[in-house]
Amino acid sequence: MGRLLDPARLPVPSLGRRPRALPHGGHAPRAAPRRYPPGTGTPPLPPRRRGLRRRAGARLPGPDPRPGHPHRRAGPAGAARVAAHRDRARPHPGGAHPPLPPAARGVPPDRPGDLTVPIALRLASPTTALTETTIGDIVRRAATEAPDTVALVDGVAEPAERVRWTYAELLARAEALARGLLADFAPGDRLAVALPTTPESLLCTYAAALAGLVVVPVNPLLRPGELAHVLGQSGAAGIVCGDAHRDYDLAGVVAEVRGALPALRTQLPVADLDARAAAGDPRRALPVVSPHDVAQIVYTSGTTGAPKGACLSHHGMTHAARAGARRFAIQAGDVYVNPLPTFHVGGQGVAFSLADSHATNVMVRTFDPGLVLDVIESEHATLMVGVPTMLGALLDEQAARPRDLSSLRAVSSGGAVVRADLVRRVRTEMGASVTVVFGQTECCGFATQTHLDDPPEVIEATLGTGLDGIDVRVVDPTTGAVMETGVDGELEVRGPNVMLGYHEQPDATAAAFHDGWLRTGDLMTMDDRGYLRITGRLKDMIVTGGVNVYAAEVEAAIAGDPAVAEVAVFGVADEHWGERVVAAVRFVDPPADESAALARVGAGLVDRLAPHKRPKQWLAVDAMPVTPYGKVQKFRLRERLAGPRPRGEGAGGT
Repeated sequence: MGRLLDPARLPVPSLGRRPRALPHGGHAPRAAPRRYPPGTGTPPLPPRRRGLRRRAGARLPGPDPRPGHPHRRAGPAGAARVAAHRDRARPHPGGAHPPLPPAARGVPPDRPGDLTVPIALRLASPTTALTETTIGDIVRRAATEAPDTVALVDGVAEPAERVRWTYAELLARAEALARGLLADFAPGDRLAVALPTTPESLLCTYAAALAGLVVVPVNPLLRPGELAHVLGQSGAAGIVCGDAHRDYDLAGVVAEVRGALPALRTQLPVADLDARAAAGDPRRALPVVSPHDVAQIVYTSGTTGAPKGACLSHHGMTHAARAGARRFAIQAGDVYVNPLPTFHVGGQGVAFSLADSHATNVMVRTFDPGLVLDVIESEHATLMVGVPTMLGALLDEQAARPRDLSSLRAVSSGGAVVRADLVRRVRTEMGASVTVVFGQTECCGFATQTHLDDPPEVIEATLGTGLDGIDVRVVDPTTGAVMETGVDGELEVRGPNVMLGYHEQPDATAAAFHDGWLRTGDLMTMDDRGYLRITGRLKDMIVTGGVNVYAAEVEAAIAGDPAVAEVAVFGVADEHWGERVVAAVRFVDPPADESAALARVGAGLVDRLAPHKRPKQWLAVDAMPVTPYGKVQKFRLRERLAGPRPRGEGAGGT
């Protein structure tokens, strides 16, 4: 393993203390969290966070005289390359500094001024830096500069029934609700928001940001145990939830688990938001919020199966969203159809990208390919986003019943491998350009992205280059040494988009970082232009329908069945879902009817796992294939599925 950070040296966000009150009724901003710990060969804070202007090349790597520095482990050849790279960045006689080489900025070599570096490292150019801001300030600026532009549209089927809020209306509602929330909550309190993709979900997000509250996005389909863990571990003081969503009564589930959550003191129905806003004191000054305050705790499962809360700052979330908007060329007046859930970091990032660009966010609460295409046609949408599963369904629906999509300019996709044939079909059948995005919850949903003007073969095969202000590198996951271009390694990311840490989990936080870089767990190669290709995953993670599912969590749920002796969960390629979740089960006593027994085990997961986590395919085995050390060989189980239909195989899930 690469050298990991000492948990004692990497501060974990503590949300228990409230900021100091100021005489005017606001609150002093918290001290900016230290993103880069000292003593690791990396500056404690980026120069722009210390009030200094970074000179060109200041963050380029170089040999460190201290023993154990990662660049010393790269060997003499690697050290020589790094030293030569630093020499190019040293000031010229007379004080002039040459600009960073294009390769270090992620600029492809077919663009002017090419100079490549043979190591898999790309540092962001200082010229791409974005000003620090907050989520609340983004909507404030939009309301000031584009007050009459439509901000949010509720994309229901009937156009006449679509609710529309301008940016001026959105800000007025958000500020009123923020004051109403401050009657029960104080800055720093956690507020869970468990709503589908509706304008009200973003209203709560903006109101909480303006009030200095920390949002905990919650999937409204979580089962009781899952919901109790998220609310309990985050210490949520309140939750906003609605009526039944997709026939699932989350409000009833909250009432069921509330007794075991002493911190949860308020359950606010979405129908009461207007009344809560009206009850606020309009004269109350809203608190001062720092860009470096925690904005959200977004939960993502770990390899142990226990969900971890990634603490994302205002600056991190807004920087990632604005950098993504730049790369996607979002313009004022664009109409963007967004079926991504707002309880997902991707849906949040899209929303902030659009607000910063003064564009219109048409929100589709439940993905239905026919509805999405109808909305694109009737709203004259110029942009849209969808994970590969969504795009495949849209293309099939468009082929069956064509709509007028002539207004559509470009489509963004990610969340799973975007197949080359899918990219080609979007271009030819929808007439739109395509950009492919890579990110994860721990980096605010955005890290790399292709350019709209990249050649088709690049968009079809890569994940693009690092976004503005974001450093990326590929390293040996064992030694931490930077790999040469074209060689497999683990992708690491550094920049303002990287999480502050996992909430109250210092060991998990330490394991997630290597010398100040976030370890993504994804295996990739980087070419000499800085473009990344994914080759696999270190983590045992399944990406189904664009959503991450961790095998350990599903295995733990299945293993709770007393009839199950052993279980292995893995993903296999699926044309519709990208990957589908498969479970192999060894029973304590071999059942007479294996298919019925598997169906019974699957039925037992309905109240324990959200629908996307449940296996879509099952098989019964007499014994698990294992290594000499007893570790299950899941690739052997995948091979069984590639042959004749396995004995006891059954379908399931949703």
